[in-house]
Order: sequence, then structure tokens, then C-alpha cells
Amino acid sequence: MKLVVVVPSFFPAVVYGGPIFSVLNLLKPICLLGATVLVSTTNANGDKRLKIDINEPVEMEKDLNVKYYNDTFLNVLSIPMIKSMFKDFKFADIVNVQSIFSMSTLLALLIVKLMGKKCILTPRGSLGKECLQLGRSSFKYVWVHILMKPLISNVFWHATCEQEKGEILDLFKLDESKIFILPNGINVSEYENDVTLTRDKFLQKYTKNVESCDHIIVSMGRLHEKKGLDILVKSFAKFKEEKIDAVLVIAGPDGGILEELKKISNDLGVSSSVFFPGSISGQDKVDFLACADLFVLSSHNENFGIVYAEALAAGTPIVASKKTPWKIAEDYNCGKWVENSVEETSKAMLTIFDNDLVEMGNNGKALVLEKFDWDSIAKDYYKKLKTIKGES
Repeated sequence: MKLVVVVPSFFPAVVYGGPIFSVLNLLKPICLLGATVLVSTTNANGDKRLKIDINEPVEMEKDLNVKYYNDTFLNVLSIPMIKSMFKDFKFADIVNVQSIFSMSTLLALLIVKLMGKKCILTPRGSLGKECLQLGRSSFKYVWVHILMKPLISNVFWHATCEQEKGEILDLFKLDESKIFILPNGINVSEYENDVTLTRDKFLQKYTKNVESCDHIIVSMGRLHEKKGLDILVKSFAKFKEEKIDAVLVIAGPDGGILEELKKISNDLGVSSSVFFPGSISGQDKVDFLACADLFVLSSHNENFGIVYAEALAAGTPIVASKKTPWKIAEDYNCGKWVENSVEETSKAMLTIFDNDLVEMGNNGKALVLEKFDWDSIAKDYYKKLKTIKGES
């Protein structure tokens, strides 16, 4: 099985958040199953470029090679990448395009069509109604309905949940057999090691001035309007009216709203209990999630929301909004799935603290092990690749 993956940016460009890890963690195990993978990408990394060899394959794992092309116009267009697509696609059984609003996507879909290659398109949440309305909505309409539509007649679609499948069907008249659902996941084994941070040390590290606390609430993700973090801060202020001894720690890089969030917390009188430590990764992230009593993210749209799964794997219950596919948290009694309003979010936070947090944490661990471990997801992906290729 020879697979080419086209994606505008790739590891180690972690500035782009969860999708970077999702693509990497899906590809590594399928190479162990027998796939040979070439990732065609750029050296884009936010407002700068990766310091990495370009134009030649870089071996990341056995049978997993990555070609980084120079991003000629940063975050817009890589001319060398486009010029090399015919050559890169020539050996492929299947081309998996992992993006929607990228010039590389349009050109890849056109070249796939001209070459008669089989293709999978993975939107990764970018076709949700809220995402389409956010920012340049007129541009997105033209992109999807005029530029992209003529290129997708024979494309297979990879949705990460039923919600995303519905979003795709709402936009395009498709045969449902052309869409398959495969969730994102996590490496559950990373969360099975002993936590190296005590509760007291957590408070010392992330709050500096709080010595003890009965209710540690955390969130994680890019500080962007899509994440609904303004709702979270307001919900926390309401929660704190009943649970005075509480802190809220929101980890993640600033995506443009950090100062706004600080102002909201100050205006609501909770600034001394709300903290923004920046990005956290590796074992620090595991410890951060495991030391918390509750994880909350009032996102306006997520096709998956990997951080919810990470919190559950760390044994921490969650509150997720109904704009995410995390109803399953209620089915497994490891969280609440509510409207992303201040009233409903704060009520859910209070409800969870009235329950057995240890039991809910254990339920969450069982859920991610059963449904969202990358090794089992990769096996399903590899089977789907073989089916699309025409192998039994």
C-alpha cells in the first residue's frame, strides 16, 4: 500500500495544534501494518518557517518519509510543492488530502483528477457551520461551492464523527458510501505512567500564589474565539459564587484573545483565580490534566476535540459543549455534554463536583482505551485504504 498525504503543514510545526499530532499519530502505526507513506507538506510554522531540510524526503520513521517544500508565500502557497505534485503522486495507490482551505488542496484535487488517482479528502472540522461563518465567509462559500465542487466527484471523504459526516452531506450531494467515519485518537500508553506532579506542586507551578484549593478546573487549547473560552471564564465566575475555593488554569498559545480573557476575568472579579501559563506539552501536559479535578472547554465547533480525550485518558472528567461530538462522555458517565452557554456550563461544572470524581475518572480511562487508542484506529484506517484500493 503506497499512500501520499498532502497537508499544508506537518510535525514539528506544532504551532498549529491538535491536527498536526492527529495526522502524525495516524500515519506512524499504519507503516507498521504494511503501508509506505510519503507526506507532501511545507516548512510553514506559524509566522516563521521550520529549520529543516527541504525538497528531499526526510525519514521520520521506517516507511514514513516527509518532503518539506519551501512555503513561498507563508501560510498561503508553496510553489515548489505544487510543481512536485505530479512526481510525488506518481507512485501512490491513494492520495489523502488533509485540508480544505489551502491552495495545495485545490491543486492536489485537480492533479489527482487528471492522473486518475484514488483520493481521500479529510476536512478536519473546517466544514462545520460555525467554521464556515467565522471570518471570511464569502470567500469560503466561493472556495467550497465554486472552486472545489467540480474536483470532488470521485473523492472519498474521511469524517471524524457523525456530526462531521452530516456537515459534509449538508454541503454536497454525495453517495453516503463515499464517506467513512474514523475518529481521531490518542496514544493511551502515554497516560498510563505515574503522574510526577502533586496537587500542591501543580498549584505552585501554575498559579504561583495559591497554596491549596479544593476545586482545580483546567482547559487547554489555542486561545482563539472558536474555543469559547470567554464562556468558560464567565461560567467559572458563576461557579465560584457557590464554590469559592476554586481556580481555573487555561493552557495554550495565544490565538488573539488572551488580553480579552484577562479583561473578562478582571471585570468579573476572578482574575486572582484565573491563570494562563501558555503552551504545555509532553509529560507536563499529562501531569497538568491528571492533577485537575475537572476539564472544561466550551468550544463553538470541534470535529473531534482531541484534548477532551486526553483529559479523560488522564482520569479527569470533562464538560464539553454540544458543538462537539462528545455526547459519549455522558453515555459512559465521565462528563457532561451541554449547550455552550454560561448557565448550562456552570450548572454542569457544579453537577460533576456533586458526583464521585474518582469513579468518573476511571470511566473516562475505560472509554478512551476502548474507542480512541491510535493503534486500533490505525488498523481500521488501513483496512479502509485496502478497500478503496480494491484489495480484499
